[in-house]
Amino acid sequence: MRVYCLGDSMTYGFGVSRREAWPALVGAATGHEMINGGVNGDTTSGMLARFCVDVPRIKPDVAILMGGCNDIFLTGSDSTARCNMGSLVQQALSRAITPVIGFPVPFEPSLVRDDWSLLTDFRSAAEILRQYVVWLRRYAEVFRVPFVDFWGLFAQMPDPRRTSFYLDGLHLTAQGHKMMAHLMAEELKKLV
Repeated sequence: MRVYCLGDSMTYGFGVSRREAWPALVGAATGHEMINGGVNGDTTSGMLARFCVDVPRIKPDVAILMGGCNDIFLTGSDSTARCNMGSLVQQALSRAITPVIGFPVPFEPSLVRDDWSLLTDFRSAAEILRQYVVWLRRYAEVFRVPFVDFWGLFAQMPDPRRTSFYLDGLHLTAQGHKMMAHLMAEELKKLV
């Protein structure tokens, strides 16, 4: 199965090697061809633009769609992310590609670098992200779109265990990517 993983730095694997990023780990564990379409700092608008260019060339069977954090960081709102994620799902369906929504990983405002905190209020952004994930779940259920709950995987962990998986409050360690890969591999089994 050919799987196109479209997202931001969490998909790209910011701070870890390419082979330690969750898409590569899923490919190694399952034998699926995992194409990492993550771009550091990307928004869902960038994802939508890349989707329309990449998909005809890649011809994936499945598109894993995970983004929205950077939209929230840059605008203080999740409205654009909601619109674009809905469009991405519909674009995939119209091309007979199975969309899978990845719920973004929560972030830890107390661990975020000071200079990044000059760009946004990460405490407020954390609440907006939580609401966005609630909306993503509702959207996935209404339209019967498969999803992977990366949010729940980390949000339910108690501190300090949860924070040990973060490099900088936003991005995960190699161990965090292993956890994501394990969950994704299990979810992909349901699609085969």
